[in-house]
Amino acid sequence: ALKKYLIAKGGQKAVEITEILAKNAVSATEQVAQKLDIHGEQKLAHAKDIVKKGLEQYNIYLTNSQIDNFLEAAVKQANEAWRGN
Repeated sequence: ALKKYLIAKGGQKAVEITEILAKNAVSATEQVAQKLDIHGEQKLAHAKDIVKKGLEQYNIYLTNSQIDNFLEAAVKQANEAWRGN
């Protein structure tokens, strides 16, 4: 539902950019989490910050809730890839 809304509002390109940024943010956060000693909500905040900064470069502005949805999907994809599903 969120994807359809965003495609209608901002176009397919905005959704694709957001998906890529979320995926990259999750990957980057996982790579630095141990070094930064961050867990759970701190990791989410770190990834969200990365996505927000990336979106600003494209003049795309989403709510925290919308960004959370993209990050949750990216985490799910990463977990499935890691498990080999």
